Amino acid sequence: MAITPKQLTALTGQDEAVVKRLEQIIDMALAKQFRPGIEGYTACINLPEGVEYGDKFYTELIRRYAEAGWQVKYESDQRDGDFLRFKARRGK
Repeated sequence: MAITPKQLTALTGQDEAVVKRLEQIIDMALAKQFRPGIEGYTACINLPEGVEYGDKFYTELIRRYAEAGWQVKYESDQRDGDFLRFKARRGK
């Protein structure tokens, strides 16, 4: 039976544990980097190296942080690697 796109993007229990751990890392980094008094300030968070995160992880993290009041953009740079750019949305 062919796998569906929904099956490929669904998080398994093990995936959920990875996302929760990444949330902890991101939350700690945001707490250190974020400067709420500076208009337009963004915080760039690199995810731990040595692990290849698939699109479903980035999609889920972006969804969760968007719900929490952040504008989040995934960026990939050959020199700096993959990272997420966070900017607080107004009124959040």
